[in-house]
Amino acid sequence: MGYLLILTSLLLSNPFKLVGTMKSPVNSYNREVERVLSFAPRPKIRTAIGYVNIASAYNSYRGWFTDGGNLFFLVRNGRGYKLTSVFRGSQTPQIDKFPVVQIARSGVNPLGETVLADSDMLYFISPSGKKVRKVSLPFIITDFHCTGNGQIVVWGNHFIASVSDTGKVMWKHFLPSNIISSRFYSISDYFLIQLSGNNYQARSWKDGRFLWSRKVFGPLSTSSWYGFLVGGDVYSLKNGNQFQVIDGKKGAVKKQIMLQHSPTSILPHPFKKGMYVFFKSRWVGYYDYEKEKYLWMSELGAGVSGTYYTLSNGDLVFLHNNKNIISINSAGRIIWSTPVPDGSQKIHFMRMPGGNLGLLTYNRLYVIYPPGNTKTPFSGVK
Repeated sequence: MGYLLILTSLLLSNPFKLVGTMKSPVNSYNREVERVLSFAPRPKIRTAIGYVNIASAYNSYRGWFTDGGNLFFLVRNGRGYKLTSVFRGSQTPQIDKFPVVQIARSGVNPLGETVLADSDMLYFISPSGKKVRKVSLPFIITDFHCTGNGQIVVWGNHFIASVSDTGKVMWKHFLPSNIISSRFYSISDYFLIQLSGNNYQARSWKDGRFLWSRKVFGPLSTSSWYGFLVGGDVYSLKNGNQFQVIDGKKGAVKKQIMLQHSPTSILPHPFKKGMYVFFKSRWVGYYDYEKEKYLWMSELGAGVSGTYYTLSNGDLVFLHNNKNIISINSAGRIIWSTPVPDGSQKIHFMRMPGGNLGLLTYNRLYVIYPPGNTKTPFSGVK
């Protein structure tokens, strides 16, 4: 039996909240949602100045952000790569051009230094472009992760290691297989890595030692999500709708829930024991895994893009019908809505200073100021 949410009348006390009940299947366009969006508050949108070739950011080898909100990325420069940024200015590191074969991965540490991986070497480059140090590792680097405290987790060729911001190798371990994905949570004592061979494991930040391991895929499916929940617990979604809450310290399953619907995407709330859920490309809802129920669900009446972003306050932003950007909170209330400024169907959300939201399209970079935001505007906009 299929399911559909028939949108009921809007609450007078909260005109932008979507409320409904589960009824029999109907596949009609939900005009009521369009009506809500037309009356929803509008954010302020400003054009960012000082940007470079935006298409290069989309097609770059890899990009990353700094605390100031700038976006750095590597672009081809002849036979090599050069480092550039969305915003021009003093934040842009000026580094030597590196040959194509040398650029494995790149990032920025809390000191503002650019970190580059070349074969088995890590290079640290100051904002002025000076190479300040290098670290040799006993394996070929395939990827690394820079943390907020300066620690860098590096892996490749069945090895994983930790390097301090001063370049000291703090620990290293041999792995039974290669890493294919990873998850990090700043306040946790451990991190997660997924290994080839159908398992992911938790390892200690302090010494890298193995803590526990669990299977990634269920017997009925070869797709799975896993990651961190608020407070340091871990989630895993198997077989389409088998949601597990796992004790982050011990690796034991604390709770297993068979969801009423099979999600296509889930985004855990950063502060609450719940998650935003997308399914069937046109539905969105919020599931409270502590109460084990959907608090609300809405059939949006049009395709929902795979472009999602969770704001620092826990609200969700996503692209709807390839034309509207919607911000919604965990209670199902539409906080604001706006059309995509230049009509682009491919967009990318990015963090900006002052609690604002950056919107990167093929044409330019915009800064979105949510309604009621009283924080100091970013100086790089007009």
